[in-house]
Amino acid sequence: MKKNHLLAAIAFIFIAHIFLYHQISVVGAIYISDENGVLENLQVLILFISMLIFLIASIYSKKRDRAVLFSGALLCLTFLLREVDVEDLDVWQIFIFLGSGAGRNVFLSVLWLMMFVVVWKDFSYYRALFVRLLFAMPGGLFVTGGILLLAGSLFDNNVFDVKFYRLYEELLEMNGYYFILLSSIATSYFLYDIRSKDNL
Repeated sequence: MKKNHLLAAIAFIFIAHIFLYHQISVVGAIYISDENGVLENLQVLILFISMLIFLIASIYSKKRDRAVLFSGALLCLTFLLREVDVEDLDVWQIFIFLGSGAGRNVFLSVLWLMMFVVVWKDFSYYRALFVRLLFAMPGGLFVTGGILLLAGSLFDNNVFDVKFYRLYEELLEMNGYYFILLSSIATSYFLYDIRSKDNL
């Protein structure tokens, strides 16, 4: 992922915020931050696209690198099931069981345990790769997303006594997921680049 592409993506964030500010302050569309509102639906869309990017990239990646991409996809799935009220959807009962409540917790725990076992078997390799990613563009984008999500959780827990705390929470979460989306793209490019250089 080139720097000019990253700058364009970040510029898009600012343009989107200008639009949202106009909708809220001028039009008075505070409803966009409601439960299952516009911002939450955007978050779900962003997470779903991020998960797809990680999964698609895994098809074309080196076998040993797939655990990194699968971990990214699994993280997106974890956030996705946190944002979506699966129990309210008109889907098969098995999906409701796996996507909500105790069933969701068990389902995700099993997937993360499987991922941990894969990484543990070749720990030295994945540790070096994760460190390499962390100090490159993918890691910077991912950490930024994490910080924004943590900031959003502060408003969710009413740490700050502000009028539109729900709006700030949803905006920060949307931005956090957007940076994770950028990280998924950057990770795919990064792994492709380093493997191309290794094959020279």
